[in-house]
Amino acid sequence: MKFKEEYMRLWTATFGDTEQYVSLVFDSYFNEALSAKAGEKSLTSALMGVPYEFKNDRDTLRGLYLCGLATVPQGRRRGLMTGLLQEIDSRAREMGYDFTFLLPQSDELRAYYRARGYKDGFYCSLNHYVTGHKFGPENTGVAVERLEGAETKEIVNYLLEAQERSRNGSELFTLYHSRRDWEVVLREASISNEPVFVALANGIVKGVLFMAEVNPDIHENVYVKKILAENAEAADAMLSELGHRWPERGVTVCSSPYDSAASAYSYGMVRIFNVHDILEKIGCTDKKMFEGYTENEIIDVILRHPHYRGAEDELKELLNYPRLELSAALLLE
Repeated sequence: MKFKEEYMRLWTATFGDTEQYVSLVFDSYFNEALSAKAGEKSLTSALMGVPYEFKNDRDTLRGLYLCGLATVPQGRRRGLMTGLLQEIDSRAREMGYDFTFLLPQSDELRAYYRARGYKDGFYCSLNHYVTGHKFGPENTGVAVERLEGAETKEIVNYLLEAQERSRNGSELFTLYHSRRDWEVVLREASISNEPVFVALANGIVKGVLFMAEVNPDIHENVYVKKILAENAEAADAMLSELGHRWPERGVTVCSSPYDSAASAYSYGMVRIFNVHDILEKIGCTDKKMFEGYTENEIIDVILRHPHYRGAEDELKELLNYPRLELSAALLLE
């Protein structure tokens, strides 16, 4: 219990999150067996691991999400976090996880984790729409409401069904939220003042849209983190509602780069443990394809950029090799 309390104080001091938010994180996900710490007399450095499954149409991967990586100011630049990363990666490998992953919030942090063996593995495309953009026809019979209050059972049921439907025929390994996870996501949105909109047709939920906090210091446009919708009408109705509520702003939508021609950027990094097991799960039936490659080179190939089109100094046949496509959204950060 002492570790949990000390870590909560370290988290608050490092990231400036509210007491309500930190309590939600630790009450929902803290597990000492999936955490790592440094400091004998008092806590100096710590990180938390949160287990998730990633699913596509055929298979499941196990990933351990690393968050809350924090070190007291006087303990930095001493290699403490490097040691904790090595410890949690070793433990995760022994526990049968396919990979650990994290979501760095700056280029400096991305460089830090890259130097410690992490690779770009989660990509997103940003689609920007100017002020006044028409997302679809008006009067489609779809009503849009901002989610208010604590009654979310119907919304959670829809989200569970929607993520299950999204697996059908998909090669993309998408982070799979449990019922508890979705409940936490909705509570976190309320605590962090991040609007959630619901599309309804005849009173039945047809879509849910998650936004980032409307803060011009962070996002010039209204920023959409995730849309789950049964059809284009529901998605367009929710996006149109954003235009009505914030008419002076454009809209930016984060979407899968594997379904879009828009430019892609990396937002998450991964450290893969057993690449040969993953090759089987992404449909690599011909292992001869990778003869002559080191394990690290194989990982580079399967994690290549979504819009990689080959280069003169690289093998064109890379385009024919299987790719590990990962997606993670709406995580506590």
